[in-house]
Amino acid sequence: MRILFRNARLVFSPGQGVLPGALLVEDGVIQSFDPSGDEVRITGVDRSIDCRGDFLAPGLIDLHCHGAVGRDAMEALTGAFDQILRFHATNGTTTVVLSTVAASLPEMIAVLEGAEQYRDALTGIRLPQDTDFLFCRVLLAFHVFGLVGPEN
Repeated sequence: MRILFRNARLVFSPGQGVLPGALLVEDGVIQSFDPSGDEVRITGVDRSIDCRGDFLAPGLIDLHCHGAVGRDAMEALTGAFDQILRFHATNGTTTVVLSTVAASLPEMIAVLEGAEQYRDALTGIRLPQDTDFLFCRVLLAFHVFGLVGPEN
């Protein structure tokens, strides 16, 4: 699906600042942008959204996340991963690195196996009531915290 966000204030790096413009997203991936805001140059869209001058910024990346909404990555359950990532997706985070706490080797393996099952089952989080947008990568990586040695 090709979605055009028009009449937006596009947020770039600090050197470039904020510019008025339009942004084209196809299947959840940015394809092009037009800093002039002239959406006439971008054609063949399935949906056009008027941002009415609101800011449009890249998604946030959380490089150290233990959980959310009372769920913890250490639960090693696909349901926990799903709730954690859905919460972050609804708040602007598009990429998450889930983190563990110091734990035994069997607990660490269980978390990593659970994350692998979750990753293999999904390609992204779709928010309820809006099937047009792919918001959150399932897992970018897993940060394993603590020493794993023979005693664990």
